[in-house]
Amino acid sequence: MSTLSIIVLAVISISMIVLGLSLSYAMVSNFNQGKVIREELLKRINKLRYGRALKYFGINKKEFIHKVPLVEIENGLRSCSGCEHTKQCDKTLQKLEECKDEGFDFCPNSKSLKNHKSN
Repeated sequence: MSTLSIIVLAVISISMIVLGLSLSYAMVSNFNQGKVIREELLKRINKLRYGRALKYFGINKKEFIHKVPLVEIENGLRSCSGCEHTKQCDKTLQKLEECKDEGFDFCPNSKSLKNHKSN
């Protein structure tokens, strides 16, 4: 092999190592950022009736935030915070018994939560 070939091979090898390390760092950073985002989301869920509704439907909150797409959770939180059925919701959630399939149909998130209950 010529000197030029060895130099080119060394440069390519070093570039591949740097690329691998950069991708590994990016993946770890992304994972950690996602973890922080989901923990903050869990705090928001717990502040709203949405958290109690998850409990009502027998849904584990930590599993829920990891299995359900963030967009869907955000939509649910938005629906919950802007809901006009707060008195009925509070009355229903006060019981905090395991959900029967009826009794929570007034909730805009009811259908979605029922779907996640079976998962």
